[in-house]
Amino acid sequence: MDQLGRQPPRPAATDLRPEITGGAGRDHAVAREEEPAGRVFGESHTFSAFVPTDDFLIDIRQLRRVRVDPHHPEGPRVRMEAGASVAEVDAALEPRPVIPTNVVLTSVRYGGLIATGCHGSGLHLPPLSDYVIEMDVVAGPAGRPPPPPPPAPPPGAEGMDAARLGFGLFGILESLTLRAEPSFNVHHVDRTRADLDATLGDLEAIVRAHDYCDLYWFPFSRHVWLKTYHRTDRPITVGPGRARIERAYQQSGMGVGRLFYRWLRRRPQDTPAICRGLARFIPSRDVVEPVLGGIHFQTAIERMNARNLEIGFALDDFDDVRRAWRAAMERVDRHARAGRWPLNLALNARFLGRSRALLSPCHGRDHTCFIEIMSYRGTPGWDEFVDDLGGAWIELPGAAPHWPKEFEAIPGVFDRIAARYGDNLRRFAALRRSLDVDPDDLFVNPLTRRILALGESPPAGSS
Repeated sequence: MDQLGRQPPRPAATDLRPEITGGAGRDHAVAREEEPAGRVFGESHTFSAFVPTDDFLIDIRQLRRVRVDPHHPEGPRVRMEAGASVAEVDAALEPRPVIPTNVVLTSVRYGGLIATGCHGSGLHLPPLSDYVIEMDVVAGPAGRPPPPPPPAPPPGAEGMDAARLGFGLFGILESLTLRAEPSFNVHHVDRTRADLDATLGDLEAIVRAHDYCDLYWFPFSRHVWLKTYHRTDRPITVGPGRARIERAYQQSGMGVGRLFYRWLRRRPQDTPAICRGLARFIPSRDVVEPVLGGIHFQTAIERMNARNLEIGFALDDFDDVRRAWRAAMERVDRHARAGRWPLNLALNARFLGRSRALLSPCHGRDHTCFIEIMSYRGTPGWDEFVDDLGGAWIELPGAAPHWPKEFEAIPGVFDRIAARYGDNLRRFAALRRSLDVDPDDLFVNPLTRRILALGESPPAGSS
């Protein structure tokens, strides 16, 4: 049963065990007539402006308890507090069961992953938010008497489908329960020097033949990294020793890579040679391992301080994927001819299934392609490149930004958000009001206010 539970306001912040810190640029010794606004943060890994506020921040990183119920009659369940990291939940679940999709990073916190609709990979799998079946939220500020709580939404109610990707607008997320399933092995193949043209030409057949498929391209390379993995009954071929060696190799590689990318901030003209050289150090693999080995295939990537743009669009025609991919490559070449090298980490595509969340890019369609670009922070020309490429990607069929990545500066992006979600935005705003979890907009910041305004505006053409 899906359930959105409400906890009464706590008499003190310490009851929740968060740390509350004042926002920048505001003298908090001065009394204010209006209520202060608060936002929640964990690892501060969100690229877009969902967290910033001039008032107070609630640090939920000490909310880390995890409890697993492997024998639930409807299947395994895992309940975690919102500050639990992916690594902590994985450890609690080990060796069984497992959440069959997730982000690559293991240091990030579940509260942020759920609130912004983070996803993993898998053509027939939904984003992570869809695995949430219960949420407990604190619905008001410390010391405020709670309004009468509404009844919990029934199974499948829109209230839950709004809150499961709610940007922190439904109160402070204290804990959540996710469904899981028995763990399984995957046959995981990394072809790090796959032929680019052949891979793009056969992309539909490749994607449909595997449970998981990701593509990576390093700028100016003539090859593509094709990552595929699918369920298998075969025994594991990666032992603990090899896993440790691979992790150590990845961690040292990240350290070396950071040195090269710092160099590129001073000498961006060296980007083609360095990107092609670094790509050669990624080893190919053909192994059988637990599915988490495929999901968390790269360790220590948070050490690579990056900028990131990501767009999700309707996967009705794989020609659209090829057009989006070629659009990025063509712009890399065009900018290089003009003496600019703004893309220096990777171009990536992955494929997801349908989502129930009202504001997910995967809502209302069977399959979605997510495509993204990443560059090292401080790379010259990044913002202009995002304007250029983001403006093209946002015109793809049914395109919408992946919320936690950079998107606010894309030309016309809020018009596209309004066009993509339409009635869903209005339902989201109305459900939030009807649930009465934040009647005074205490958890609203400038970006979320702008998104809510799209849902509170009349439909185009109405009088």
